[in-house]
Amino acid sequence: MMKSIRALLVLCFFVITHQSLAQTLFTVSGEPVSKAEFESVFRKNVSNGEQINKEVIREYLNRYIVVKLKVREARDLGLDTTTEFKDEYNEYRNKLAAQYLTDKEVIEKLVLEAYERSKFEVNASHILLRCDPNASPADTLSVFNRIMEIRKMAVANKKDFADLAKEFSEEPNAQQSAGNLGYFSSLRMVYPFENAAFTTKVGEISMPIRTRFGYHLIKVNDKREALGEITVAHIMIAPREDEPGEDKRIADSLYVELRNGADFTAFANQYSDDSGSAPRGGVLPAFGSGVTIPDFEKAAFALTVDGQISEPIQTMYGWHIIKRISKKGTPSFDDIKGDLRNRVQRDSRSELNRITLVERIKKENNFKENTSVVKPLVDKFKDNADKNTNAELFKLAGKSYLKSDFITFMKRVRPDFEQIDNPITVKEVYTQFVADEVIKHEKSTLESKFPEFKALSREYFDGILLFTITNKMVWEKSVSDTLGLQQYYQTIRTNFMMPERVNVDRFICNDDKVAKSVRKQLKRNNPEASTLIATINAKNTSNLTWRNSVLEKGRDGVIDNLGWIKGIHEIKENGKTVFVRINSILPPEPMPLEEVKSKVINGYQEYLEQQWIERLRAKYLVEVFNDVYNTLK
Repeated sequence: MMKSIRALLVLCFFVITHQSLAQTLFTVSGEPVSKAEFESVFRKNVSNGEQINKEVIREYLNRYIVVKLKVREARDLGLDTTTEFKDEYNEYRNKLAAQYLTDKEVIEKLVLEAYERSKFEVNASHILLRCDPNASPADTLSVFNRIMEIRKMAVANKKDFADLAKEFSEEPNAQQSAGNLGYFSSLRMVYPFENAAFTTKVGEISMPIRTRFGYHLIKVNDKREALGEITVAHIMIAPREDEPGEDKRIADSLYVELRNGADFTAFANQYSDDSGSAPRGGVLPAFGSGVTIPDFEKAAFALTVDGQISEPIQTMYGWHIIKRISKKGTPSFDDIKGDLRNRVQRDSRSELNRITLVERIKKENNFKENTSVVKPLVDKFKDNADKNTNAELFKLAGKSYLKSDFITFMKRVRPDFEQIDNPITVKEVYTQFVADEVIKHEKSTLESKFPEFKALSREYFDGILLFTITNKMVWEKSVSDTLGLQQYYQTIRTNFMMPERVNVDRFICNDDKVAKSVRKQLKRNNPEASTLIATINAKNTSNLTWRNSVLEKGRDGVIDNLGWIKGIHEIKENGKTVFVRINSILPPEPMPLEEVKSKVINGYQEYLEQQWIERLRAKYLVEVFNDVYNTLK
């Protein structure tokens, strides 16, 4: 009974959804825009708490119609066919598609697994024998047999694992580390290696593990609860090559002063040889296990309380005094699940998601492989690559994929394809080809399978076109069309009027003798400022100082007190004689275009847009269906 009711509800949902999608709110030259599309965009753009009524909806509808008019014009102009548009749109669509091309169940399991493992740390040693991923079966088997022989020796205790690592391991640092990797947690190693390390018991040695580096033997030395993440500051004293032991003496001396109350931050800034952290008081980025050198890590995590300072400890870099700033344990799953999910999807374990996804898509789309063609091609590629190139390799969703398609793919990803005759390599490339084509098919169906993907994809498509054509028709034009801008300015220049102003010369005399000479000159012939300055300052350039100003009322109290009366006025300022010459009263007039250009450009943009919209409305017929509009809530 419950199943029947649920089925009925699902059916009703799809009927209602179909009806909603089928309702056309308006058309632009016959192209329909659905009520559902408008409602979706409206909900995204309306402000929280804004009161919604018919006026608000009508206003937004009018704006949305304008958007659709502009987008239609952009398409008619072919702006959606340019390389720049296609590249930007495809980049966005691929990023959006990635969210739909995941097996969520697999990802969530991997995220939870990574979190549970993050609570612990494994100390492991390993022996690596390198093996190229494209090695021949014979070479691969040879490496596998060699590492199995080493394992037999290790398990039988014929030699210590550390000695075997020094003797056989092909890891560059094996001689110094004896294969020991220290402590590490999840998401620090490639996934196959991590799996083996976390599933092998303490003291035991794993079976050979294959990674992209080759074959590994892993011995688990210890497992413990994760130490968390610590933030410390340090003072580092680097070795003094010309004074052996001087670095330790300095470190010991600083430690004694710090114990007696000296300021750690000041000492780090003054004495630390770590130029990266010294300006910050020695503070280092937070770190967990396996991030820094083992001796430093051990001393840092041995500090039990914030503010505690370690005794000087030595590393390969010199002597360090470490101060604990803070320490955090493993955060809750809810706090870091988002970050973990991102890291998991970037990690090598994400290949599991891809494999699962590909298999699911294959099943959903009736994937059928023609093994009679595939097997000979993989086993003996050179012999079969040029034969019967139209033969079908597989079929997906009714579409045939031919041998020629694979050869084209092989040429693209492996330029050396003519030399490849290793079945393992050919098989890997063929598997990649199949996976790529399967996922490409799935990407092509996303709009039909996921309405929200279709809506988001369409929004971005329209958004790029809207920006591109508005830039072309309004923004760029408002800057480059200087004649149009000048003409527009002439129509609105009275909006930028300067008020009545006064033109004033100020002549500031250095002493009374200079004032007497200036007074005489001004009364005699009232010369131009430049002539007066040249005459008075002929022997001493500091005799007379001159300043010209154009002022509005209220800008200068002294000038205002003179009543803006044309002529010469003698006043005292700061003990010096000043002659104020009011030359003229300037009537109100428009400001020059250059002084208000940014404001005029803004207005010109609005003008251009309005003119453009009027042309669009005349060019494209818009029809709003009021019966549908009246159902908007």
